[in-house]
Amino acid sequence: MTNNSPTTSTGNRRVLSGLLVIFILIGSWVAYFLITFDLNDYRKYLEKELSDLLSLPVRIDKINYNFHETNLALHFYGLQLGDATSLLQVNTPDAILDLQWRGLFIQQFTFTRIDLIGPEIWIRRNNAAKASPTAAAPSPEMDQVALSSTSVRSLEIFDGTVHVDLPDSGTTQKQLLMTGLRGDLSEIRLNQPSRLHLEGAMQLPGQGASSPWELRGEASLQLDESGRLHAYTDLALSIKQFEFNALNALLADRINKFNLAGTGDLELRLKGNPGKAFDFHTALSSDRLEILPGPAYSTPVACRNLLASGQFMTGKNQLGINNLSLKVDEAHLAGAIQWSRPGHQPFSARISLVNSRLTIPQIKQWLPDLHESWETVRENLKHHGTVFFEAADLQFHAEEGTRNSWQLDSMKGEIQQVSWQSGAAPELQIKSLPFDLQKGRWQTDDSLITMGSLDISAYGHGEYGHDRFSVTSLDFSGDALPERLFSDWYVPKGAWKTRGKAAISGHLQGSYKQFSLDLQADLSRLYLNHPAGLKLTPGEQDKLSIHASFSPKEIKLDHGSIKWSAAKGHLTGSYLIGDPDSLVLDALLTIDDLTRLTEALPLLDKLQLHGQADLSIAQRGRRDENRPTMTLTLRDAGLRATRHIADLSLINGRINVTPDGLDTENLSIHLGESLLTVKAKLDDFTDPHLTLDIKAATVRAQDIIFPSPKALLRDLNGHLEIDRAGLLFAPVEVRLDGGTDATVSGTIDFAPPYPVMLDITSDYALISEVIDLWASGPAAKKQVEAKAIAPAARPQSSIRITARVKAGDLYGMRFHDAAGVIVPSRERLMIHPLDFSVGEGYCNAQVLTDFVRGGPSRLRVSGHAEDVDALEVYRELLNQENILRGTLRGDFYLAGDIGSNFLRSSHGRFSIQIKDGVLRQFPVLSKVFSLLNVSQIFALQLPDMDLEGMPYEILTANFQLDKGILRSEDLTIRSEAMNQSYTGQLDLVSKEVDLAMAIHPLGTVDKIITRIPVAGWLLTGKDKALLTAHFSVSGPVDDVSVMIMPLDTLSEPTIGLLRRTLGLPFKLLEDPQILWGGDPDDE
Repeated sequence: MTNNSPTTSTGNRRVLSGLLVIFILIGSWVAYFLITFDLNDYRKYLEKELSDLLSLPVRIDKINYNFHETNLALHFYGLQLGDATSLLQVNTPDAILDLQWRGLFIQQFTFTRIDLIGPEIWIRRNNAAKASPTAAAPSPEMDQVALSSTSVRSLEIFDGTVHVDLPDSGTTQKQLLMTGLRGDLSEIRLNQPSRLHLEGAMQLPGQGASSPWELRGEASLQLDESGRLHAYTDLALSIKQFEFNALNALLADRINKFNLAGTGDLELRLKGNPGKAFDFHTALSSDRLEILPGPAYSTPVACRNLLASGQFMTGKNQLGINNLSLKVDEAHLAGAIQWSRPGHQPFSARISLVNSRLTIPQIKQWLPDLHESWETVRENLKHHGTVFFEAADLQFHAEEGTRNSWQLDSMKGEIQQVSWQSGAAPELQIKSLPFDLQKGRWQTDDSLITMGSLDISAYGHGEYGHDRFSVTSLDFSGDALPERLFSDWYVPKGAWKTRGKAAISGHLQGSYKQFSLDLQADLSRLYLNHPAGLKLTPGEQDKLSIHASFSPKEIKLDHGSIKWSAAKGHLTGSYLIGDPDSLVLDALLTIDDLTRLTEALPLLDKLQLHGQADLSIAQRGRRDENRPTMTLTLRDAGLRATRHIADLSLINGRINVTPDGLDTENLSIHLGESLLTVKAKLDDFTDPHLTLDIKAATVRAQDIIFPSPKALLRDLNGHLEIDRAGLLFAPVEVRLDGGTDATVSGTIDFAPPYPVMLDITSDYALISEVIDLWASGPAAKKQVEAKAIAPAARPQSSIRITARVKAGDLYGMRFHDAAGVIVPSRERLMIHPLDFSVGEGYCNAQVLTDFVRGGPSRLRVSGHAEDVDALEVYRELLNQENILRGTLRGDFYLAGDIGSNFLRSSHGRFSIQIKDGVLRQFPVLSKVFSLLNVSQIFALQLPDMDLEGMPYEILTANFQLDKGILRSEDLTIRSEAMNQSYTGQLDLVSKEVDLAMAIHPLGTVDKIITRIPVAGWLLTGKDKALLTAHFSVSGPVDDVSVMIMPLDTLSEPTIGLLRRTLGLPFKLLEDPQILWGGDPDDE
């Protein structure tokens, strides 16, 4: 049942009215309170509460507030968090905070918006800030409570400035300055990620211009189960146009003389717990970044791109990076690094690498260039190649008072395409070198290495340690390429052509203090050709064996042996590491049979080379500056010479061989049977030019171009030059036993028809011994005439000798200023033209010497004489007594067998005329005069024949010579005293004369001859003044018999002579009565 009494209703209305009044009163009070409330009255209180909460001094100049919707808007003017002594200080002239006021009732501080306008923030280092004496250290619980009850939906910054203290670098604290800071943070609360975006410009001290930067990502504070706070980030930082030189001042105190230059862009991303572990990724790109790492560098290192990523880990005593990936330009390192925290002793670090790559250019540029040992590496290591690390594990230890040390626990990888060139040593190229180092032992398999001329593969193992390295066994095999060998030893390109290669094998063992090497090379497939025609062919058993040892200081070739082609020998040598001038290499090669070389050089085949030889090779000092010294020692060598000279034999001596040629001193050579001393020089193997200086006391004529088996040449001294074209005499001096001296110049061509062109000059020449040079003996000319070429097929050499002689002897007749051309052949020797002077006269002649095989040579001389002294001809050419003088002219031809049988075999013709001469010591005429008592008949004073001789005006005659008998039918002599005529012969061999002589005295008869032989005198002519007498002359020349000849005994030829010569009238001869004084005209 419902109670609806008025009393109840009135009570209810009174309660409601009372409540209404109360709310009105409260609302009025609240309104009044809000209208009259001023937060500035509570500013000090608020500053203290915030200071306690933040552990920072807090100062607020002014606070305003207002309400809109459910938020309380707080406006702070002159807000300052921290001060100059704080690690963190924030000054902002204007800060607006929107707070949800309803959360205050449940102690939740929810800020929907916070705006910081123009804030200025300082972040200081510990040594730059001191704790405020008024600041109380908050408890972790209070921090956690405050953080748990506070959240910010949006925080925006406008035109902020940040000052960050940098590490101390001097008396003045330097700072990083960030200007134009703007950005926003959203959803800031505990255990929730907050998004942020900040940007601005940054500038380090020394930086000319500021660098734009931007920070994006998420960050949060996480509360773990133990109640500890941890920060988590996922941030990306970008910095553009950063000037790296600004870092130099920051690093100066930590890294001596470290210097950076250039500009670049930097990208950095961090993800994780900064206090425990976080992932990072860094990218740096620059067109001109240069790094000078320290005082051991003079040249900066260029860096274009750098990428680094990994996971940074922190532990109680250790820091580290896992999953490290570092790329610097072309280099790439991957793995992990752990190291002790700073201050922990002893300091240690461990580096583990996996799947990493370093290029040689990168390695070289990071090596110190002011450190001598590293500079050597930089110079010798070529600018290409790569080192790959499949896995590596290294440790580093450092402790005060002890030496820092590295320890290699393990390393596995491969070196590819790396080259090393040290001084004059051959270049070492590592094409592929796999390596595996584990716990003090190393191993390599299938390594491919090129060292100079060697291409080898190797495998082996050994041990390593901190101060030790040893090779237990390393075996290798491969090929040696001769082209590279020649290049290594600076042999001129193209000097040798090669075919084939040498297979090599070897074994290496020892420690780094002393290694030993055994090497063998199979030379049976190696062929060498020289442009000069040399072709070296190997034998089936040809090989090279070497035993060597080397240490860090020296390489030593203990002994080696070689057998190749025609040579065999041994080798020794040494080399001090790092001293190219110390190189010593000696080799001695022996050729036991030089005939084997005829297979290699066709020229030698033609020369029929034989004998033995030793070739010594000595290298001293740098190969690029010092050529090897090579000496060829010949032992009883021999060869066939040209077609004009005898074979060479018993060649002994040393020849110095150079890459371009050879030279020798005092080479002993037998030319035929003649001993020569030779000095020789060959300038160019490709275009040979040989010069020879030859000396010999005696040379057989038959051993050179002359056929005579008996003639000898003395004191030979000559300079010869030989090339492909021929032989040059430049010049050759020689003398003969008879006094002939000669200087020979000219050429001998080696091409058919092998012409010989010589020019001979002489101060004196005995023509007989010159001709004897071409006189063959009973035997053949020389051995070369009987060799393989058939006579019909053997080409005829052309020899032409131009001779000039100052003075000489032509078979007894002295001459001077002679010039002629000598043309010898197998059949004859011809001298034509031949011009020479005899006294005041001269002769033009031709001399032919016919060589008769098996018999004496035959001489033929013809020519013309003009103004020659008859005395020279008569006394010297005919070897007769001095009875005739005068000026002779005439033509002559003389032939005979050369030698002692010359006169007996001689024949010829002479036509002479002698003027203004004298008959002296002519016994025939003296006897005639004494027999006839001429002074009784003539009123004349005849000369004394022994003292003065009988002058004559002219003598004419024609002679014939046959087998040593000289005949004339018309010899006449005319003089003022008488005319003479002769007919008959003179035997030049027996020196007996058989002549008919007629004398016709000239002048007037002034006496009557009372006693006159019946057939003695003839008186002719109308004046009875012509008298003629004739006589017979016979007997030995030195004791002739002169007898008066009766007229009736005169032969018809004699009468003809008288008629022609003495002018007797023909009638007188027809009418003998005239002889008795009758006059036919009177009849």
